Amino acid sequence: MMIYADNAATTKMSRAAIEAMTACLEEEYGNPSSLYALGQRAKERLEQARGEIAAVIGADPGEITITSGGSEADNQALRTGAALGKRAGKTHIISTAFEHHAILHTLKRLEEEGFSVTLLPVHEDGLVRVEELEAAIREDTCLVSVMYANNEIGTIQPIREIGAVCRKHGVLFHTDAVQAVGHVPIDVKEQNIDMLSSSAHKFHGPKGIGFLYARKGVRLVNLIEGGAQEGGKRAGTENVAAAVSMAAATSSGRTSPSSWTGSRVTEKPSSSSFFRVWRMAWCSKAVEMRWVFPFFLPARAALRRAWLSASLPPEVMMISRGSALMTEAISPLAFSRVSLASWPRA
Repeated sequence: MMIYADNAATTKMSRAAIEAMTACLEEEYGNPSSLYALGQRAKERLEQARGEIAAVIGADPGEITITSGGSEADNQALRTGAALGKRAGKTHIISTAFEHHAILHTLKRLEEEGFSVTLLPVHEDGLVRVEELEAAIREDTCLVSVMYANNEIGTIQPIREIGAVCRKHGVLFHTDAVQAVGHVPIDVKEQNIDMLSSSAHKFHGPKGIGFLYARKGVRLVNLIEGGAQEGGKRAGTENVAAAVSMAAATSSGRTSPSSWTGSRVTEKPSSSSFFRVWRMAWCSKAVEMRWVFPFFLPARAALRRAWLSASLPPEVMMISRGSALMTEAISPLAFSRVSLASWPRA
C-alpha cells in the first residue's frame, strides 16, 4: 500500500476528470477552429468547459483564458498589469516575499526592465498585513499580486480585504490561486479580484492545463503570438480534452461558490505516529488550509533518517521536503509538509 501525502505538489486525477478526458480524446478530437461539424462539436465542448470553470469562481465565461498551467497564467497576469501600468506612467508593483517562483522570477525580470518592486514581509502568523500593503501603495503603483493560499505553510491571505484596498486606490489586483481553486470557495467579484491564476493538476485534474481569470475590461497582454484562439489572448490550438477534464475536476461536487461542498473524503491512511507531527505553533493561529501540515525535521541527515524510520508506518509514505520546485534547495533545518487534499477538514 502506498500513502501519497504530497497533494500540494500534485494530485491524482479524479475518476470524473479521467473519464471526461478519455471520452473527449476518443470522440471530440476535432480542431475547435475548424468550421465543419467535428470541429464545431469540439468548440462546443471547449466553451461548455469554460463556462463550468467560470461558474466555480463566480466569473463570466468570457473572462476565462485557458493556459498551460499556473506558471503561464502568473506570467501573463504580471506582464499584463505591468504593461497597462506603464502606458499610464505607473511602474511600481507590490507582492510578497513568499510567492511562487513564477511570480518572483517574473518580478525580477520586470525590475531589470525598469519597474520597481516592493515585496511585503510575511509575519509570524504567516499572513500579510493589509494595513502594510495599503501603506506601500504609491501614486505610481500599477499592480498588487498576493498568493491566495501558500503551498508550504498553508496560510490563506485576507484576499477580500486586499482586493478592497486595491479597488479603493485604483490598482489592479492579481492572486496566484493555484493552491486555492478546488479547495476553498472563491468568488472573484465579491473578493475584488481582477486577475486569478490556477492549475488543474492541483485539484485532481490533468497536468499541463490551467486558466487565467481576467476581469472584464482588463485586456490581457499576449505571451504567445499567432492565431486568434482564446479570443486573441493566447495563440495555439486549444487542448480541448484537457480543458474538458479540468472542468470536470473543478465542478465535481461543486457547481458555484454558493454550493461549495469542499473535497470529498476518499480513503484515510491508517493511523500512525507519523500524523502526530509537531505543527508550527504560529501556523495554527492563522486562517489556514486544513489539508497542508507543515513541520520540521532535525537538520542532520542521520537524525532525519532515524526520525522517519521510527515514525513512518510500514506503508510507503510520500511526503515533501518543501516546494516541489525547490527539491535541491533544502535549508539547514529541513522543512517538510504533509498535504492531504482529500482528507476531511474542520
